[in-house]
Amino acid sequence: PPPDDLFAWAKATSMSANMSVASDWAVMVLGATSAVGAYPWPPVLGCEAALWADIPGGLSLHFVRSQPYEQGMQPTIDAIAADVENTFLKEAVGAGRFTQHMYNSVIFTVDSIDPFLQRLTDNSLPFLFARSGSQYVVFAHIPGNGIHIQLR
Repeated sequence: PPPDDLFAWAKATSMSANMSVASDWAVMVLGATSAVGAYPWPPVLGCEAALWADIPGGLSLHFVRSQPYEQGMQPTIDAIAADVENTFLKEAVGAGRFTQHMYNSVIFTVDSIDPFLQRLTDNSLPFLFARSGSQYVVFAHIPGNGIHIQLR
């Protein structure tokens, strides 16, 4: 069958410390359309919650917060997200170095990274611009979430 039939629907799911910020970021930077996930929204105590961001072309980013999973979890999702963000800002943006957390990312191949760089810059959002062989790469961090996106 044609590839479109095999992958008629695709998603990338990330645990999210702040789903609203993550969804807003995807809309602002990636041109996504926000959508309510399959769980109650606004979040209900003791339930999972999710926001979806549908990317033009068929990929959906799912930002999930699982209160039942987090019960008793140490460190908390908020603490993990803060640590990842601090490392990204200090090491990647501040020193221009690749960090271990950047391996956990969704990679988008785009025709041009220019419009994405413009949106990130216009909105004062953190990113690392790098070169990998003959490719230019933007590593972007979704604030408050510990989630990374690569644009190539």
